Amino acid sequence: MKTRFKPHIVAMRRYQTSTGRDLVEGLRLDRNERVCNASNSVLDALWKEMPPSILHVTPDMGVLYEAIADHEGVPRDHL
Repeated sequence: MKTRFKPHIVAMRRYQTSTGRDLVEGLRLDRNERVCNASNSVLDALWKEMPPSILHVTPDMGVLYEAIADHEGVPRDHL
């Protein structure tokens, strides 16, 4: 059967994110989650630095993909 994905993608081991967790009162240690909430001063500072469009635009991922490909020593189209 022909697949639309590249073989190295199909061969990757998949990880499922935890489901049904209590994100308000529970301990968050899954992947890149903080274990405590950010302070209001940090959030205020972040909002002051972000443009109003930040909530409704898709970021340009090209620079990130190039950096990952260079770091991993693989062609960009293998990501």
